[in-house]
Amino acid sequence: LSHLAYVALFLTVGASFSLGLPAIVIGGFAILIGAILFHKAGPLRWPVVVYASIIATMGILAVELPTGFALGAAAAVLFIISDTVLGFDTFVLPANGVLSKVAPFAIWTFYWAAQLLFLISFADPIFA
Repeated sequence: LSHLAYVALFLTVGASFSLGLPAIVIGGFAILIGAILFHKAGPLRWPVVVYASIIATMGILAVELPTGFALGAAAAVLFIISDTVLGFDTFVLPANGVLSKVAPFAIWTFYWAAQLLFLISFADPIFA
């Protein structure tokens, strides 16, 4: 739901869909990761596809935010990285592997950095 809220926020401040290179890269990345996770997620494959579509939409809109919200694009990329690591940790990586032990630190670091950049981007007058 938070990603849908960000989509709504981005639309209200002037973001729009385009077929520019950043949107193509994010869309292609989402399709690639979605396909990998689709084959690994078992009974959760369709919710994973829906979620990947929502976060891709958020990312595509974020790179189209007006200039004053530039940190929002960086925040969305960090959010996508966090959720990609989460998806791989949940569905792809071996449970007791080294990467699974490191993954939570990466997930939360990228997640909170994304939230901070969103806050700074959209609450700029607070920090001015």
